[in-house]
Amino acid sequence: MLLLVALALAGTLVIGPGTIVVVADIKSSDPNAATRTLVGEVCQVGMDGLASTGDGWWAGGLDCANGSAYGFTAVSVAVVGDAALPRSVSAGAVAAELGSSITFPARLEGATGLAVPIPPAALPLAPAGPSTPAGAIDRALVVGEPVTILAVHPEDAFYNDRAAIVGKTCYPTDAMTLYDGGWHGGPLACWDGATYYFYKAAMGADPSHVPVDPAMLGGGVDVIQHGTRVKILDVSPEDAFYDDRKKLVGKSCQVDGDLHQQDMAGIWYGGGVLCKKDSYYFYKVSVEVKP
Repeated sequence: MLLLVALALAGTLVIGPGTIVVVADIKSSDPNAATRTLVGEVCQVGMDGLASTGDGWWAGGLDCANGSAYGFTAVSVAVVGDAALPRSVSAGAVAAELGSSITFPARLEGATGLAVPIPPAALPLAPAGPSTPAGAIDRALVVGEPVTILAVHPEDAFYNDRAAIVGKTCYPTDAMTLYDGGWHGGPLACWDGATYYFYKAAMGADPSHVPVDPAMLGGGVDVIQHGTRVKILDVSPEDAFYDDRKKLVGKSCQVDGDLHQQDMAGIWYGGGVLCKKDSYYFYKVSVEVKP
């Protein structure tokens, strides 16, 4: 099982080279923050170790079982130990290694703390994602309905910004997807002027505002329907996949769910697409509908 590394005073603790860890979280200021698929990845600490930067964050290099090496400025990790997982870890990342050995770059094979292969018993599947908080609305939301943001799911691109988002009062500007457990995905406009397109967020009632008349929202947001074939033209700098735009632009994909217009000009859309075997959930992506 896994043990969450204890909070450390900045500069006083180091996780040694070769130590086997699982990525538990990535701070929004880290250059790898947009690569949320790294959460749950099994890695080993690089030759220089991980140095504590305080508040449970670590800086340094990780060589991961996906074959890539990463340099972090603020990453939270769990190490092989005897406690439960600190948070839900990607089932795909861990299940792929169950019953098999994990190999890492040979240059670290003699490092202190190295444990290759990892015994299958050391990598149990994490429980399903977090449950919604008390008071979360577990039904379809009405366009214009006043709601309070109660929580942001760890799989959502806004998860690292949740401290500034939770508690805002907003209203859906179009239909939102309802997931099992009461999570909602879709567009929200807030009374402080902010707008969001969530993948998964929990909403509670907001008695401080009256419902917004849907007619005042300009007849709703343009939608590209589920199953429509599209070509990716661009990815917004505000999107979590912006750093991957070079490999995404030009891809032919299929809308998975719906794509909802994010701006009055109709340039940016939010929602899911399936590109062959790869799925993406965008906050702002520009697409061209294919005939």
